[in-house]
Formats: sequence, structure tokens, C-alpha cells
Amino acid sequence: GLLYRSPDNWFLNGYRGLVNEASYGKFGAHDIAPDPTVRKDGKHPFRTWDIIGISREGLEIPKNPSEFSNFDLDELLKQIKEKLDNAEF
Repeated sequence: GLLYRSPDNWFLNGYRGLVNEASYGKFGAHDIAPDPTVRKDGKHPFRTWDIIGISREGLEIPKNPSEFSNFDLDELLKQIKEKLDNAEF
């Protein structure tokens, strides 16, 4: 499995202190997990995938929690695994 965060991405930020942010080819499980809260801002729940260098095309989660009962999570996980397995950095 993936580490929660990449150990290669720690740096000291003068404003926020010690932080860990995903970068191209260096990421952890936290960085590739969808963020359903960003829908409020109109952002894509897999927006960090652009930063890490893997296409988020085709990756979607329901916009409304009531839609999760009809959502095929296994298919989403299969798509994510395929994208990670085929990633080239």
C-alpha cells in the first residue's frame, strides 16, 4: 500500500510551518483520495491528481450524498488502481 504522505515532500513554510504537499510523482494515499467537500467550491474531488501527474479523467464521485446508494465504489477503485499501475514518472 501507499504511505499516508510521501516522506520526500516535507518542507518548512514560513507561514504554515512544516508542511507536506504532493508533487509530481511524489504522493501518498492522502493525496490521491477524493475530497468530497470541494464540490461546494466547484472544484473537482480528484484535483490533486493534476499536481501528481496522473490524469483524473473518468474519476467521479456523486455530488450529492443521497446518490451514494447507487454508486459503484468497486468500479471507481478499479479505475484508480489501473491509473496508478500505469502511471509513468
